[in-house]
Amino acid sequence: MRGPGDRIVLDIVLLGRGSVQGTVRNRATNQPVPGARVTALSLDDHQEGRSGTTDAQGHYLLSGLVVGPVTVHAARGTGAGFASGRIYRAGETATIDVGLDDGALDIGGKVERLENGVVSPAAGALVVIYYDSVAINWQ
Repeated sequence: MRGPGDRIVLDIVLLGRGSVQGTVRNRATNQPVPGARVTALSLDDHQEGRSGTTDAQGHYLLSGLVVGPVTVHAARGTGAGFASGRIYRAGETATIDVGLDDGALDIGGKVERLENGVVSPAAGALVVIYYDSVAINWQ
């Protein structure tokens, strides 16, 4: 302020907060997953997130998240999954259920070789897949 009677104009933004709840289930068996670590992240405020653990019925509740789009990640053992949703209004609890892959996956395909314009199966080829920076080899 410069002197008596001067005014300062401020724009103040108040962020509404809400909660997310849901159930974490194994995708293969559809059974609830107790003890899964759950993290909800705001997509509007990248510094905003909450974490918790599912109860015996695979249910979680995380409060105090900024209103707007939310991504929920869940993991237990080798299983992991995520889902997205939205908290529409302050005080609202959005339901975001998460399906957990059990760590097993099916990979299919074929490896072929092109030699002198002829395509043929590449029997015995070494196939390397990287998962979470770890190389997994098949032959």
